[in-house]
Amino acid sequence: MHLARRLTAPALGIPFVIEAVTILRMNHVALLRRLPDDGFYYLEIARRLGRAEGSTFDGWNETNGYHPLWQLLLVPVTRYLRGDAAIRAALLLGLVCLFAGMWLLVRLLAPVMGSFTAATAGIVAAATTIRSTVDGMEGAVVVLAVALVATALVPAIAELPRRPALLATATTLLVLARLDYLVVVPIIPLAVGLRHRSPRAAARVAAWIAAAATPLAVAWLARWHHVLTTSATVKRATVEAQIEQQHGGYLSFAYLEFLADVSAGYVEALGRLMFDHGRALTDVALLALCVVGLVVWRRRAALPATPNPRRDAARFALVTIVVLLATKAAVDLVVSPLWATAWYVTAQQVAVGLTVGVCIGEAVRAMLRWRVTVGVAVAAVAGAALVVNAPVWTTTTDARHRAGAWQDQLDLTATWLGTAAPPGRVGARDAGLLGFRLDGRREVVNLDGLVNDYEFAGLVVERTSILSLARREDVRLLVGRFEIADDCARMLWSSPGEVEYTDTLAGTTRQRINVYDVLSC
Repeated sequence: MHLARRLTAPALGIPFVIEAVTILRMNHVALLRRLPDDGFYYLEIARRLGRAEGSTFDGWNETNGYHPLWQLLLVPVTRYLRGDAAIRAALLLGLVCLFAGMWLLVRLLAPVMGSFTAATAGIVAAATTIRSTVDGMEGAVVVLAVALVATALVPAIAELPRRPALLATATTLLVLARLDYLVVVPIIPLAVGLRHRSPRAAARVAAWIAAAATPLAVAWLARWHHVLTTSATVKRATVEAQIEQQHGGYLSFAYLEFLADVSAGYVEALGRLMFDHGRALTDVALLALCVVGLVVWRRRAALPATPNPRRDAARFALVTIVVLLATKAAVDLVVSPLWATAWYVTAQQVAVGLTVGVCIGEAVRAMLRWRVTVGVAVAAVAGAALVVNAPVWTTTTDARHRAGAWQDQLDLTATWLGTAAPPGRVGARDAGLLGFRLDGRREVVNLDGLVNDYEFAGLVVERTSILSLARREDVRLLVGRFEIADDCARMLWSSPGEVEYTDTLAGTTRQRINVYDVLSC
């Protein structure tokens, strides 16, 4: 057991080392594919913060359309690095954050499930979630913040009032990592109060959290005069418009059916982490391992155990985190159904990966006790299944632009804009990659309001036409996956390949990325 404890960190590090090598070997196209367009918003805003230009994407509109902790961590990265080097460094920084968070969670699992099972859970979770979590967005730092809260809960649960300041600090970091976690923060003091059966304990923890967060909240309101970010303002209006126009409002039966469909899709997305990869034999082997592990887990939990305050506190902390993440998932499904299965779900994905890993670890450990040969065979099957189902680790040094790949075609558009387009300001709804690629050569403004100012976000909420938004921002070159029927707009360029375009009201179509000269409009 001591050997298993010593080997936990090196074993957990294996998938992270493989992924780090992959990131280091990625070429330009592969790096661009790794980031969604919003990931480039983070990089460009960080670059401007590092140059003391303020919190802005385009250089003249102030914005707070981001989650602060990840945004601040990227400032030194973009201060000294540019282009592909900055993307690579941002991915590696996210990888380090994810490893730190996973290591803390495995350490928390070890006294509850044993070092072998905890290490197995960490490896399974890492192998199945690295690619979806380390993507230039805030997901990795959210996982780290969740792990810090879980770790800080243990002393607060074991013996109040030990280290309430540590728990308050970790909770504040969680909110800074993703601002919408603020809605589930009350679960933390309530859990402490429930554990100690003391309203005073809950109130004490809540007071510490409030004391840590209040100065930041006051500074936020003094600076922006709004509770929501610009991106949240636009997204909320988009969701409300869709629900009203397509489903007849929040109180309609059509909306309830829509919510049920979204919830089923959410569960399916979590299930696809391990299963449904088109490999029936592998999926059956994994499912069998999970069932065996679950049975063993349940039987072991039913056995009388020697009292152990540290183990009991760790178990309660993990249960609290599961409740917190489940509540957050429910809130996302209601408030942000269009994005609930995107980067909102990273912490929940890690939790599912850890749970499946615990089942696999329990099954392998039990079989090793029953018969060594059977255990080794099952471990080999589990390892093969994990490798097959995990993201494919490739060097990606030979990646080329593909016709249907969104980032590939947008990269070609940026190249044309930087070399052959007439002078003038560029505007686009998806402006992240364009702004990052063209920084210093062209002015690029975001036209969907996510990283613009509140006045502009208000115009987007009112569904102002794209041409009117372009005129307001003095845009000459309008870029997007749409066609402009107005005769004043002249098409200058189209991407070689068609890419998918999803409108919240019109559905999904395939269109080219077009560049229009709208100077006459």
